[in-house]
Formats: sequence, C-alpha cells, structure tokens
Amino acid sequence: TTEIYTLSLHDALPISSLHQVVRNLKLTSGVTYYATVVATDYTGLSKTVGSRGVTVDQTAPTATAIVVKQAQRKTGSRLEVSWDASEDLESGVVEYRIGVGNGQGSGDIVPFRSNGNKLAGVVDLGANVPEGHPIVVTVQSVNGVGLVRNSASFPFPIDTEGPSGGFVKTVSPALVAKDRTGACTDSNQCADVRYQVETHSLALSWTGFTDIVGIQTYSWAFGTAPGGTDVHDFHTVLADASPTAVYVDMATNLELQDGIAYYATVRACDLERRCVIKSSTAVIADATPPAPGHVRDGFLDEDADYQVDVSVLGASWLGFHDSHSQIARYDWCTGTTPGKCDLTDLTSSGRLPMGIAAQLKKPVGSSMVYTTVTAYNGAGLSTTVTSDGVKVDAPKGTISAKLEPVHGAPGSKNAKAQPSRSVLKASWSYTGFGPG
Repeated sequence: TTEIYTLSLHDALPISSLHQVVRNLKLTSGVTYYATVVATDYTGLSKTVGSRGVTVDQTAPTATAIVVKQAQRKTGSRLEVSWDASEDLESGVVEYRIGVGNGQGSGDIVPFRSNGNKLAGVVDLGANVPEGHPIVVTVQSVNGVGLVRNSASFPFPIDTEGPSGGFVKTVSPALVAKDRTGACTDSNQCADVRYQVETHSLALSWTGFTDIVGIQTYSWAFGTAPGGTDVHDFHTVLADASPTAVYVDMATNLELQDGIAYYATVRACDLERRCVIKSSTAVIADATPPAPGHVRDGFLDEDADYQVDVSVLGASWLGFHDSHSQIARYDWCTGTTPGKCDLTDLTSSGRLPMGIAAQLKKPVGSSMVYTTVTAYNGAGLSTTVTSDGVKVDAPKGTISAKLEPVHGAPGSKNAKAQPSRSVLKASWSYTGFGPG
C-alpha cells in the first residue's frame, strides 16, 4: 500500500534537511518498507528518490541448543560452551552473549558478555563457586533490532574432578556363566577370587564409581598387568542410573596359562568424557591339582607301625606342594580302612601339616588305623593320600615298677633314704605285655 503525503515548502528555503513521521500505521512484521520522495519545483519539474528498505522485525531470534563441557583449573572451573546458530529471517543475528547464573536467563554468577558472531566460547568460574553447586549457562542471541532470545542449558553441578572411587574384582567365571544378572548384586556381593581353575574365561565385577555429573559409560578389559589389554581389549557398556549398581561381565574363548596372573581393568567415563581407570588384584589360573605328599602315622617324625594308646590318634604329613596356587589347606580324618572316616570326622588343620584326635567316634580295639589327608590348592583342586596304617593294640598284661635307695649309709634303718643326690635306681617287671 502506498500512501502519499504532501509537504509545502513555500517559506522553508533554504532547506538543509527535512523529515516526516507517519504514525498509527499497521505495519507487518517481516515486510520491508521503502520511502519515496518526489521533489517538485515551481516550474513543475520533479525528481523522485527512493530510500533503502527498512524491515519490520518484532520477533526475537530462534532458540539454540547448548553444549557445556567442564575443565579443571587451579583457580576454579572452566566451562567450554558451544551452541548451534540461531536464525532471524527479518534482521539477522548480530551478536551472541554468554552468562552463567543460578537459573535460566540469569548472569548473577558470571555477567553476560559479548561473544560476537562466534558459536563457541570459554567462561572461567571463580574458585568461590562450590563443588556440586548447580548452575545454568545462558546464551543470548541478539538480532538487528536488539531483540534477545535466551537459550539455556539444563542445570548442572560444578564438577572439576571427574569420576572417582570404584572397586574392581575378578570373580568366578563359573558363577557368572550360571547366572550373569543375579551372580553379583548390591545385597549379594561376589567373592574376589585369587585363583581359578577355568583356563578359557575370565569374569569381573565392579561398583562404587561416582561422579557429580554422572557416569556415562564403563569399559572393561583383561591383561597380564594392571591396566593391560593384551588378553581382552576394552569393551564398553552403558552406565546404570543407580549409583549403587553392581556390574558383572566376562570374557570367553580365551587361552589362559597355568600360573600366570591376570588383571581386570575398568575405565569409567562421565558425561564430559573425563575418565578414571581402576584395576583388580591378580587372579591366577591353575587347572592342575597339588602334587601328592606322604602321610606318617603316629606322633613322631618317623612313620609308626604300632601304637598302644587307644584313646588318642595322631599323624603328620609332608611333601604336598603346588607351584601355581600353593597349598590353601589340609583336611584329615582317621578310619579303620583306607580312605574311611569312621574313627574321626574330616577336619581342617588349615596349613598345619599334622593333626591329633582325642575324641574318637568309636573304640579302636585291636585294629589297623589309617589316616587320610586331602590337600587343596588355591583354585580348590585337591589331592588325597592315605597312610600305610598303624597297628593299635592296648596292653593285655601287667607291669610294676619301684624306686630303691642307692648306697645307703652304714647302719641306716631307713630303706627310703639315701645320701647321694646324683643317682637313682629304678626297677620294673611285666607279664603278658606286648603287641597282640
């Protein structure tokens, strides 16, 4: 629509500048308008001149998506902020401003400052902003007429340290293979194994990693050194929302060697891709049982063939060994036949290579007694050895003994006294005494 306004200049010469303000118009946002001036002299000659266009813009720029990364500094936290370009079809985006505050659109922590036309900037927070305090980054998009659109990040806590904590364990592959989801939970933790019989698989469990902004991913690996990946390279899994979650996983189709130590390693990374790495203690593969030893009957360092005491039994053993996982414990018992435990129950002596039993399950009588020893290595494999037996037989005869004075004084009438302090005389006699 073109409207014509006429201005009379009869008394206005000379003229240096003229203007006309037109009010109460109904202009449309997004439309460009032009002014046209026609100058006419007294002879009727005229000249027409058009102005540059003016676009009406009543809308702010479009919103933008913001990405914020945190980095640690000695004097506080540094925020690396980036965003998508805003759009403004009417007057264009002429400037971006960055501010940090306690809420959307606020700059009460770091006042807004111009970032020009760049789509990324750095904001340094002072050390007075406490760790864990929630903040919001706001980017202001300013168009050609000065209208502003605020685009804000989600509230997030100050986190200059990244992930921390965490516990990593090597666990039983057999247990995990049987029930991977229920093998290890926050209420039923898996045992941290030091030895295993499996030579084709390794299993691990981890928990306890923390981060203010949240753990995003976990990656696990196995190697022959802490942090190593020479057995199984890193495998990445997404983190659970629960901070107390217990994770379990395993590697299969491996070729493990007896006696070699293996380590599990977990790498926990947060939403800003900062990571911490923790490794387990070693687990040693051992698929072979202990080497057998020798079991000796009796209470001496030599193997006894006969014993007259029918109330107490004893044995000792030596020579059991395991070069990969060592001897973890001995179990032993006694019986009237090899391998049987009818005189004493199977009992652990720990790592002590001997045992004494004073409470028998039944009378021994006159019989052979055998001691059976089972040696277990660290992986739970065992070797059992039984002694050659000892003949237990109580005495059937009688025995008597007496003590007599030696070199009594002349004329002494006391048969129980003697002057010497260096010698004693003992004598005894027996009938029917000896093994049956």
